[in-house]
Amino acid sequence: MNQPEKRQYQRIQFFRLVKDQDLIPVWVFNSVSPGSSIAALVIDMSETGIQVLTNAEEKPEAIHYFLHFLGDEGNALDIPAIQVERVWSENEQGLYVRSGFRLDAIDRLTLELMQDKMHKNPVAFIRCSLSPAQ
Repeated sequence: MNQPEKRQYQRIQFFRLVKDQDLIPVWVFNSVSPGSSIAALVIDMSETGIQVLTNAEEKPEAIHYFLHFLGDEGNALDIPAIQVERVWSENEQGLYVRSGFRLDAIDRLTLELMQDKMHKNPVAFIRCSLSPAQ
């Protein structure tokens, strides 16, 4: 007999990224603030902002968030969480929402760690979670 699903929050999020006409599966194991954080992928970044991909059902609605960087197994990386401000959001491919965030007071070392992590990944993304700043 099958047991009904009793999970209260989404722990794992699946993304399908396109690179060179290939589909690349990416899983995000969200271990930060269960029930109140959104599993996401950082897909573009500059010194003043980042773009994040989320599931369309978990579109960021708040303005201020803490962005926590995650490893492959959902564990937090050695990069400190950063405070970000959502500037815009738009639908992408019907399944996802791409949101632009302004970086709030980020130090040079954290920025360099983020850029290094992004450049070492052949698909150029970083797993993360977004927790509303209260």
